[in-house]
Amino acid sequence: MSPPPALPPPLPSERRRSLFIQLSLVALAAIALGIFATVTTADTRRTQRLTRQLMALSDQGKFREGLALAEKELPHTKPNAALYFAMENLHFGVDDLAQTKLFGGKTLELNPDNEMAARMIMIVCRKYEDYAHGIDVGRAWIAANTHGTSIYKDLALICDDAGRDTEAFTFAAEGFRRAPSHARIASIYFYYAFEANGVEPTLREVESWTARYTPEAFFWAQVGKGLSDAGSWEEALPRLELALKMGSDDESVLTEILDCYRSLKATDRATAFVEKLQKTREPGSAIWRNLGAIYYDAGEFEKALTTSQKARDLDPKNAITTANILFTLYELKRSQEAFDLGQQWLATSGHVPTATLQRSIGHVAFALNRWPEAEHHYRASLSLAPDNVNSARDLISTLVEAKRIGEAVSFGMTWREAHPKISDTSFDLSLAKAREKAAEANTP
Repeated sequence: MSPPPALPPPLPSERRRSLFIQLSLVALAAIALGIFATVTTADTRRTQRLTRQLMALSDQGKFREGLALAEKELPHTKPNAALYFAMENLHFGVDDLAQTKLFGGKTLELNPDNEMAARMIMIVCRKYEDYAHGIDVGRAWIAANTHGTSIYKDLALICDDAGRDTEAFTFAAEGFRRAPSHARIASIYFYYAFEANGVEPTLREVESWTARYTPEAFFWAQVGKGLSDAGSWEEALPRLELALKMGSDDESVLTEILDCYRSLKATDRATAFVEKLQKTREPGSAIWRNLGAIYYDAGEFEKALTTSQKARDLDPKNAITTANILFTLYELKRSQEAFDLGQQWLATSGHVPTATLQRSIGHVAFALNRWPEAEHHYRASLSLAPDNVNSARDLISTLVEAKRIGEAVSFGMTWREAHPKISDTSFDLSLAKAREKAAEANTP
């Protein structure tokens, strides 16, 4: 019988201590990994929970409440693309240009294919006329992604606002090619196609489209606006009215209808339209302003003043409305009242003048023989819109009346050289008269 195997000799104390330390380190490492995993999971859950809360508040339209929650929780939360996108949504909801751009940019850095993140930046840039940045964001997105559709519609609209008409139609056409059945994308394409391809061919395209797909109120609104911009006002009216019948609450549809009536010189139809509208809703500032312009064109200045004042009561900051009132007061031989109103408007905090408003003040100052003031406001108008031929023409006349004929001729010739493509008979006549007076002054 074999003897039992011998047991291993006992470990020396140093070796036992070394092995214990090694086993302890392994155990500590395992514990640390467990803690790290637990912390990481907790961070992720906290981020996800805050993201869901912010998106829910955004969906409910509670943007300020969401921003307050974010201010409290964000410093303790590890952000990711989804959380940045939630923040972009909230800032977009309160029309914050800078923060929408900031969080939208952060979202796209982490999630470059998020089309909506890019679109929101473009939409808010468009609202605040930051066209260059919005276009850059859109172009960068489509250069990096192949799956976009609605972003082409937004690119078309922002390029249009920026005066880049050719690009606008190009983007609209690409959006339509990618999503021909999408009613909104199709309507934007048709809007530009009326001008680019002609009214009759595009109307045939519209008829073909409506035979295959289902239009909505927005679709008919854009088709109507496209026809109106192309000068087919009678064709535009039934499409715009159809948008209203389908439930459109877009005030621009109403103002476009009035623009059609104005172009058609249909004052009675415009009046009847607003009277009918008043039975179902209170007209907004833009409605009264447009009706006032229609009365002004028709020479009904008292009616024009009354309706324009209604527009001002609803939106006192609007520069277009104020300019219309000043021009109307001039026609009513109330230029001093108009001049005082213009100065008061300019002095009011928060009011931002336009080229037309400055010209309207110059116009009534000219009527009062206040040449320095007229010159000041015409130059202010030209600083805002250098190609405003009416302000340029009236500045020439003002300098002539101020006995600064040489300056009048010099300015007129310089302006003409800078704007060779602008043709205006009244400008040429004013410059010719200034030259005649200059010649007379030099004749012994």
